[in-house]
Amino acid sequence: ARDKLDGLAGEKRVICEERWTDRRQIDALCTVDGVDLGRELIGSGLALVDRRDTAGRPEWKAYDEAEQAARSAKQGI
Repeated sequence: ARDKLDGLAGEKRVICEERWTDRRQIDALCTVDGVDLGRELIGSGLALVDRRDTAGRPEWKAYDEAEQAARSAKQGI
């Protein structure tokens, strides 16, 4: 996962949009050049969707689709 992030971000600027969840935990959507880093990690099979925190959020569908594609392709761990 670290190598994947290094490849995506390198020396580029990472932008994180902070949000609050219902459980009062900090949540952030981090991008590099408009690319969602979380979705990239999930799509590579290097991370899983935490469905407790994604229900009702607009990016949930894209995260779920990325996870299912990684599973079908048997990518990651």
